[in-house]
Amino acid sequence: MNKIPARKKLLAAALGVLALAAGISAASAANYNWPGENYSACYELSHSLDAWSRTPDLICVDKNAGKARIKLLVKEMGGSRLVGEFNLDLLRGARDAEFNQDVFGVANPSNSVFNALEISFNGNRVFAMDGGPWHEYGTLSVGNNRFFYRLSPLTK
Repeated sequence: MNKIPARKKLLAAALGVLALAAGISAASAANYNWPGENYSACYELSHSLDAWSRTPDLICVDKNAGKARIKLLVKEMGGSRLVGEFNLDLLRGARDAEFNQDVFGVANPSNSVFNALEISFNGNRVFAMDGGPWHEYGTLSVGNNRFFYRLSPLTK
């Protein structure tokens, strides 16, 4: 007997009760990606918290079973161009309804120069009180480079 669907139903029901208690719509809460779950999301990047481009650069994460395909994209007229793509491991997963502190990198026990390559999120999640989608924003580090990020409308 497979108990996973029953657990997911129980979790969804509990989430609905918590959402109603907090004044959040169940639909918004249902779109939340729980720790350990697979998810896909795109985030807009900026050098400044106060200024966001109309054609922002993007980082897209497609996480599946502890592995992540991370794409860096530059928006251009008529579409976007892939600048880089990484196939990384989830080194430390810390996501809940209020924050995202996932860290992706190379899980290699040997003394590899690529062990220093990390992409780490340090962000907050806020549910819209009007029943709209939740928002996520914070800082993103790619190696030693730090950017501001926010959840892209493409993901919502």
